[in-house]
Amino acid sequence: RGSANGQFDFAQGVALDHSGYVYVGDLDNQRIQKFQLAKPCPLGTTQIESGVCFVTKWGSRGSGNGQFELPVNVAVDSSGRVYVVDNSNENIQIFNGNGGFIKAWGGSGSGDGQFRGPHDVAIDSAGYVYVADAGNSRIQKFQLTSPCPTGTTQVTDGVCFVTKWKLNFRPVGIALDSI
Repeated sequence: RGSANGQFDFAQGVALDHSGYVYVGDLDNQRIQKFQLAKPCPLGTTQIESGVCFVTKWGSRGSGNGQFELPVNVAVDSSGRVYVVDNSNENIQIFNGNGGFIKAWGGSGSGDGQFRGPHDVAIDSAGYVYVADAGNSRIQKFQLTSPCPTGTTQVTDGVCFVTKWKLNFRPVGIALDSI
């Protein structure tokens, strides 16, 4: 427990990319940490313990781009983009694999593309993004493309709302199969 590299203060949300890097949401430290599983650790990384190498971290407390107030979950798409669910800022932020900010969307509300206490994110093999919008008791589906295809609605540049499913419970997780 702590705030040094490789330490956590309430770790939640783990994702693995296609290259084997591991991303972990560190709630109370308001950051994402990236690790590589290797023995020995490659140049430019720091050994945390045998076979676990610290690569980088990003984030700080706040409401701006690259800042978090409870980064509760992470997911990685097939292009290596890292999606972070920021529960208290009620948005989704996208980063490159080294923490470079790409874009964000959301905000507090019940409209399409808005969230109340989002809790999880998942990306399917076609690139659709699903968000467990717990406070609104629904799942929202998005497509990252520009311009937005017919039948979708632009919520921000390059993010299109596709559909939503209203639920009789507060979803806090999402799992997708390979179909």
